[in-house]
Amino acid sequence: MKTSEVFKLAKRYLAKNNKEIDGIFEKQEYICLAIQGAYWNEPELHGKGYCVDRAKAIISDRLGGLQSFEEWLDLHHNIKAPDIYSSFNMDEECTVFVDKLQATRHKWVNSMIKEFAAKGD
Repeated sequence: MKTSEVFKLAKRYLAKNNKEIDGIFEKQEYICLAIQGAYWNEPELHGKGYCVDRAKAIISDRLGGLQSFEEWLDLHHNIKAPDIYSSFNMDEECTVFVDKLQATRHKWVNSMIKEFAAKGD
């Protein structure tokens, strides 16, 4: 399976905003977890773990080995995430930040779909 197709399937499991994030079964906050969600739920990915691993490795490589986009933003742009995990009730600042992160993650996945489709992958 082509890498662009893995990213297309993963978009189905990538939350669009804070309200959509719902844990391990549906909408995910992180792209790698969305890729894994597609692997668990999309029949065309069953038995194609190597495709999933390749897509996740691309994300890891582009983050420079960091654990998350939030870490990358902090290191490269000095953008600090609010402490979104300090309580179960996120305040408005946290919600807005997460919503912006998710919009950026969707744009990033869209750009990778185009990039890899243009390469025939």
